[in-house]
Amino acid sequence: MATTDLLTLDDARRACLIPDGVTDRDSDLAGTYVPAVTDVVEDVVGPVVARTFTRTELGGGEAVVLPHVGVSAVSVTVAGAAVASTGFVVDEAAGIVWASSGAFGGTTDEVVVTYTAGVATSTADVPAPIRLAARMILAWMWRRDVNGRPDQASGDKTTSKTPSGYDIPQAALSLLRPSAAGRAPGFA
Repeated sequence: MATTDLLTLDDARRACLIPDGVTDRDSDLAGTYVPAVTDVVEDVVGPVVARTFTRTELGGGEAVVLPHVGVSAVSVTVAGAAVASTGFVVDEAAGIVWASSGAFGGTTDEVVVTYTAGVATSTADVPAPIRLAARMILAWMWRRDVNGRPDQASGDKTTSKTPSGYDIPQAALSLLRPSAAGRAPGFA
């Protein structure tokens, strides 16, 4: 399992109601289900467990718009040369890096922005609403896979689509909704 996964193997076992000591599906859970659930949840809320990203663009513009919000630890290079922290301003909430004066280099210069995004420092720090939504989605996926049909036992017969089109239980999406603006539930 990756250090950026939202659930531990124990979380996954509990979500799927797998009894203690039964480990024959651990490789499926760790190798397929947990990473898939992480991708689905992050499709709605953005990066959860903090990690480093790099955005590369051609220069000449006044700003670089990052694909994530809630960014930190930003560094910028233009044409391979580091830009001093006084050479740019970061709007962390919006995920925009502005050149302090003028533009980032010339139109053919490569601008590289390296930054950290995510609201939790580790899987153990994932906010409770996100962890619960991830467990709900995992349980729903597991029951569909094991039974070969949609889950009728949970009483949740409605699903919603994430921005990329994944079907997930409506209740899970409701837990993630406060995060749609890029802020994880429980974080200001």
